[in-house]
This record gives sequence, structure tokens and C-alpha cells, in this order.
Amino acid sequence: MAHAASLAHPAAAPDAPSGAALTSLLEQLDLIRAPARAPSVIEGLGRWLGWAEAGPLFEALNTPVPVAAALPGDALTLAEQDLAQVRQWLSRAVAAEPLTRRGAPLPDVAECRQRYAALQHQMAQALSALRQRLRAHLAAAGGDAARLAAVDALLARVVEARESLILAALPALLERRAEQRCPSGADPDLPGLHADMRELLQAELVLRLQPLLGLLEALRARAPEPQRARAPEPQRARAPEPQRARAPDTESPTR
Repeated sequence: MAHAASLAHPAAAPDAPSGAALTSLLEQLDLIRAPARAPSVIEGLGRWLGWAEAGPLFEALNTPVPVAAALPGDALTLAEQDLAQVRQWLSRAVAAEPLTRRGAPLPDVAECRQRYAALQHQMAQALSALRQRLRAHLAAAGGDAARLAAVDALLARVVEARESLILAALPALLERRAEQRCPSGADPDLPGLHADMRELLQAELVLRLQPLLGLLEALRARAPEPQRARAPEPQRARAPEPQRARAPDTESPTR
């Protein structure tokens, strides 16, 4: 299992953002009480991987893979651009909330909850497709890169399902936060609610990006020197400052 964890996070920077940012924000909003000690990666995977996953994981770790080969063409540059485009699209969608017509009233609490869930769905769909494309680049490189792609495909099926169940509770927590901010009988603080919504979505996007950034780092490590020199330095997965922005193009990046 330790080998699987090292493959899943091949070159994570020690100061890379993680789920701690989302947990900290939820604590600041007084919506959860985090445990005194967060479980390690190995402990977390041990809780989520059962006998049904043990066989496929063993197979992914031990099945022979193609001989390592150089990445074709500008694969690294294309992967960098792909991730940057998807991240920018999702960041703009979050920063533009709430989407309203000029002069229209702000969405109420129930509408915010529905909109939050809709944006979560957009994130999950776009990032899952991007993760598959990054795995395809790694698989084409053969060797340990191909093995990492196989292990990540298994972990994604398990972790994404559990992660989605946990994150699906955030819209309800947002609604609870609106109730906490509103004295009994008073009108809800809609501007405050929307600010909380943007902050939570930004932190969630940072969390969801972590495995993709790990795959991209693995791809960079296996790229020939000329490709590394041309490829732009990957940006930190920092969410933009909350602000009102023009409504983004609602069409997702296509490939």
C-alpha cells in the first residue's frame, strides 16, 4: 500500500495546497470540528480500499508495462495547456457567482444551494475527463509512468466516489451557515451567503486539483529536457480572490 501511495503522489511539493485549506475554511465558518490529528495518506486509503480493490491494485502494481519511451512531440506542453484551460474556466465560473441579470434580486438560500451543487457537478465532470487525458499521456510514456496511470485509474474510481459523497454535503453546510448568520425572523444575509459560497467553491476546486497536479508533475519528470524547457512552469492551484466577475462562457473546454 505504501508503494501505491508513493506512485499516486510522485512529486508532491511539501508546501502544496491540499484538503487542509478546505477543512480550515469549514472550521472558520464554524461548520465542522476537525479531528485533533488528521489521518495520513496510508490510513485514509486503508479505510477506503477493501478486498474488492485489493486484487485490481495488486494487478496494477505487478503487471508488466511497456518499456519506457520518450514522450511524443509536445505532449507535456499540451498537457500543461489543457490543465490551465480547464482550471481557468472553472475558476471563472466560481468567481462569477452569483450569476444574475443586471438589476435582478440575488438568489435566495435554496437557489444558492442548487447552484452550488450544479457547480460541483461541473467540476467533477471537467476534472475527471482531464484526469483521464493526463493518464493517457503517462500511459504512452511506458515504464513507471504507465504503471502510475494504471494505479491512478483504480484509485480514481474508489476515491472520487467517496470524495463526491463527502463534498455533496457542502451545499447543506452552506445553508446551515446562512441560518447561523441570520438572527431569528431577520432576512437572510444574501451577500454574506454568496461570499461564503465562493470561498467554499474555491477551496473545493483547490482540493479537486491535487491529484491532477501530481499526474502533471509525473509527466514533467519523464519529459525530455527540451520539452521541460519549453513547458510553462505549473501555477499553484490557488483560487482567485472572491470578486464579482462577468459571467463566463458556460461551455466547458472541449477536446
